[in-house]
Amino acid sequence: MSEIQHWEIDQDFYRVCEENVNTVLDNLDLTNPVILKSFNNFEQFEDQWWNEFYASYFNKNVRINDSTKGKFKYLERTGINVLDSIVDNLASKIFNDPRVTIWMSPGELDSGTDWHTDFRQTDEHGRPYEEANPSYLICMNFIGTTKWEFETGEEVMMYPGSILWQCGATAHKVTSINNQPRVTCAIHNIASDFVL
Repeated sequence: MSEIQHWEIDQDFYRVCEENVNTVLDNLDLTNPVILKSFNNFEQFEDQWWNEFYASYFNKNVRINDSTKGKFKYLERTGINVLDSIVDNLASKIFNDPRVTIWMSPGELDSGTDWHTDFRQTDEHGRPYEEANPSYLICMNFIGTTKWEFETGEEVMMYPGSILWQCGATAHKVTSINNQPRVTCAIHNIASDFVL
């Protein structure tokens, strides 16, 4: 068995984050998905990250939303260096309060997600909005490959390190490829939370 590679932040990571922040800020209100610059070499770290996400789940850093789909939300900083670094250097420059949702699957039973939209119905205190607000999402794969389809006709293959910007009002569907393990992340909030 080969030794697990360990990811470390570098200048290329900062450069990709900065470029992606600028691209998102130029495309805040588009309904079509925008493919962002990928992070290089993420596939080298899949074993490390699987162990870190799995440990984070069992250390109660997360709360299960739907255990049958492996979807959960972080309650606090994860201690997973790569995810915390993306929140700090990318998401927090777009959202004042970036929210993180993770889909984690060992692969065999991963049915992905069917056609859906992403809207926030309540504020941070659980009070209902008068009108639902579309979420805006930074979506990426840490582990595995997924196919994203959008009602606007776009199809995007997402590999480890692939990242896109999307408006949750646009219906989309995510399919896991090859029944392999995956960790997919969405960092999101609504337009009123944009850093402007």
